Amino acid sequence: NVFVYLFKNEEKFKYSPAKHKYQCCFEGFAGAAKLKEIFHYDHWNFRQNPFTNTKGYVLLEDYENTYQVKFMWNQTTLSENNREFTLGRMTCNFITDSGEFQENNEKQIATLNNQKSPEESIKGKFRYILPRPPLQNINQYSKFKILPS
Repeated sequence: NVFVYLFKNEEKFKYSPAKHKYQCCFEGFAGAAKLKEIFHYDHWNFRQNPFTNTKGYVLLEDYENTYQVKFMWNQTTLSENNREFTLGRMTCNFITDSGEFQENNEKQIATLNNQKSPEESIKGKFRYILPRPPLQNINQYSKFKILPS
């Protein structure tokens, strides 16, 4: 599965056969750098919302503490109507923090010069934490192919 492919070579990768559970943890600045490398995306931990003038990010280290991002995947088998269903579930636990930002004058200058509407400028500033393209690109190099659903 994709979980094993992404994390199998990591130092804190664990498997519990009794629980059918995989787990991998990343801590501090070193963990943040490693996740950038794994996801092939520098802004995996950051999201900015220009409508509320806030930014949110995954907190891995501050001046007092070190935090972790914990990825877990487990398998469960359900029995219903004499049929068995095997389910996989992935969860990710992490601490977040947020702050406010002030918009720069680029948007105002562009609007005054009629280059772009404010809505177009705002759309260009919005970044997602985990976009699809990097994970889809992994399929090209994987021994395990991901089939479209």
